[in-house]
Amino acid sequence: MTKTKTVGYDLYPFHQPSKITLNEKSAAFTVTYIEPDDNPGWVVKVSSRGATPFLLVDGEALLESVALNEFVNGVTEGDLHLEDALQKAQKPHVGQPQP
Repeated sequence: MTKTKTVGYDLYPFHQPSKITLNEKSAAFTVTYIEPDDNPGWVVKVSSRGATPFLLVDGEALLESVALNEFVNGVTEGDLHLEDALQKAQKPHVGQPQP
């Protein structure tokens, strides 16, 4: 990936997984935080409803958290997903206690 930027609110829970995925995959990226009640005009041009988070990759926007996480996983080395479907389903999610 080249020029990658994630945009969202600082403590917004849906922005955290995106940043975690980028960090886990050691992807080079920048973060732009915006204020929930004061979206800059360029945000609405990228996301017509002003929805965040979104990822800008070479100026192209990915607007859904799951889609952008899958994109990052797919274009970087390695895979964050387990191959075995049963192991994948049993793996604790972030924030879930480990057995």
